Amino acid sequence: MACIHYLRENREKFEAFIEGSFEEYLKRLENPQEWVGQVEISALSLMYRKDFIIYQEPNVSPSQVTENNFPEKVLLCFSNGNHYDIVYPIKYKDSSAMCQSLLYELLYEKVFKTDVSKIMMGLDTSEVADENNSEISDSEDDSCK
Repeated sequence: MACIHYLRENREKFEAFIEGSFEEYLKRLENPQEWVGQVEISALSLMYRKDFIIYQEPNVSPSQVTENNFPEKVLLCFSNGNHYDIVYPIKYKDSSAMCQSLLYELLYEKVFKTDVSKIMMGLDTSEVADENNSEISDSEDDSCK
């Protein structure tokens, strides 16, 4: 909706790239299942002051689809001819894992009032038990463990 608002407020920059009625175009965009393309990516780039780089095929250099010379970049992967997924740098995985770990620890301690050290001891014990027990069982007791 923020993008639609931006497009409406900056109509003069984008109207020439839209076929048909600009108001009908904006109305279509209100549908969350509507696909977006270059016009909307250009608007998002200006809104958030970030350039967009899109990967389309393996082993092919990505395309910088907005060239506003913003220092920050958004990396996307265009797949199946109609879908964009975010591409995270490898370093993101490491930092997000640490954040997720801290979040879960706070959740267990502060919300569920659980002693995390007991959970960790239990995990260590079950890992040792699992290593010693090579037989896999589908019984209800094992799934509760």
